[in-house]
Amino acid sequence: MLAALGLLIWNQELRVSGANKGNPAGAEKAPAALKNKPSTHLANANALRDTPATERNAQTTLRAQQDGCAPRPTKRELTIEELQT
Repeated sequence: MLAALGLLIWNQELRVSGANKGNPAGAEKAPAALKNKPSTHLANANALRDTPATERNAQTTLRAQQDGCAPRPTKRELTIEELQT
């Protein structure tokens, strides 16, 4: 258990020293990965642009459904009211 703790501390020290040197793991690969996937970024941007319109449509539909479910007097209640008058 002590050896595992020692390895964990050693690994963290290596990561910190690498970050202090200015070359974090994978930093060289990041720009190339971003350049290779412009279609993915375009798809994400389009999805983010379309999301508010989709949400507005969903809210409108939900409001219409809720208005249809608004409490109305049932046939039984209407009959009772007619009999009372």
